[in-house]
Amino acid sequence: MNKIWLIIRREFLFRVRKRSFLVMTILGPLLFGALIVAPALLSNIQTDTRTILVHDKAMILDFEEGNEDIRFVYIDPNRYSLEESKAMVLEKGEYYALLYVPTGESWDPDFIAAGIAMYSKNDISLKVQAFVESLIKSKIQEEKLKLLGVDPAVVQQSTTQVRVRTFYLEEATQKERQSSTEVKFVLAFISSLLIYLFIFLYGSMVMRGIIEEKASRIVELIITSVKPFQLMMGKIIGVAVTGLLQFLIWVVLSFGIYVLTSQLIFREKFDAARVLAAQRAELDREGSALPMDIDRSIEIIQAIENINFPVVLSLFLFYFLFGYLVYGALFAIVGSTVDNETDTQQMVLPISVPLILAILSMTAVVENPDSNLAVVLSYIPLTSPVIMMARIPFGVPWWQIGLSMVFLVGFFVLAAWVAGRIYRVGILRYGKKYNLREVIKWFSYKV
Repeated sequence: MNKIWLIIRREFLFRVRKRSFLVMTILGPLLFGALIVAPALLSNIQTDTRTILVHDKAMILDFEEGNEDIRFVYIDPNRYSLEESKAMVLEKGEYYALLYVPTGESWDPDFIAAGIAMYSKNDISLKVQAFVESLIKSKIQEEKLKLLGVDPAVVQQSTTQVRVRTFYLEEATQKERQSSTEVKFVLAFISSLLIYLFIFLYGSMVMRGIIEEKASRIVELIITSVKPFQLMMGKIIGVAVTGLLQFLIWVVLSFGIYVLTSQLIFREKFDAARVLAAQRAELDREGSALPMDIDRSIEIIQAIENINFPVVLSLFLFYFLFGYLVYGALFAIVGSTVDNETDTQQMVLPISVPLILAILSMTAVVENPDSNLAVVLSYIPLTSPVIMMARIPFGVPWWQIGLSMVFLVGFFVLAAWVAGRIYRVGILRYGKKYNLREVIKWFSYKV
């Protein structure tokens, strides 16, 4: 055991002293935080107002002014032709685009809608296109209602927006808590993708380390002092400790970034949401409601606050650790069977297929976390680390989590034993490419 500890210590110190480890440990949370904060900051930046020249022959827009980002400028369709309007957009830099609305002899709204077009010197942004389409759709709908003898104002008054708030009931306390499928969806995808990336990142570290020692023949000297199995487990656990340290530092730094941004950047929004949440409770008792957009922001913030992050983080650490240990043993087999990294492709592919299958199944699992597919993949050790982290935010019975853990730990013991028997033969073989059948034969060799 003392020899394994020495190997673990060597692997750990060798990797944490690398400059790349320090850089990624610091930059990882910063980049992740930037991905979260940047869109929010960019959304608050005021963009220049875009002026759109309108050639409305049907007069269907009724001189609509636009909004704070888009301004409409109308020209006389009887005075200017479509070609002249296009020329104005090309010659004058003040116009972002030309909106052309045709007309017909029978003034058919469907005919008008089919002929509407926009012209611009550059590609028209999706935001502008969506606004114009929404505006014209509402205007044409109004005209259709008028042709049918229906007052558009009456239809507008009868239209109601509906958003069903979702809650989950705690069995122990029978209390209700705000939930949000979107928030859980994002958490599930982030957790699963991190597990996937970490397993490949640290598993490949084990493989490369074995290949380097094998190529330099250092391993021949090392195994004179330790058993091959001790060497393999020392390398796998050493990289695991390195990964855990890096991940824990990321958690601490990410939490610090979260606290900092929530206080400096999003403090007003969080405080306002909590005040509005109290107001909504009062309005619910009175039979009233908050505006839809405000109600939605409260729902998201409350759903985030109701997530049991200590439980999610603890389960993430377990599935990361044992998922890595399982694949670390498999990557150790690959490293022991080749002399350089270029020969690893055909061996890495078979052990990568289950992880890739898990990633491809994530959408189906998240949409239906209790399906037979999701439950079965949660029990298979090669897919359970990714699939379980996709299910946990939505709630998984503890007996299923426990059974999945038992299968994963048991498979790790089996994988380590099999890997050790192959590793002891492979690290001393050089100069030949081995296929899967030959590698399997090594399992029964006596050394």
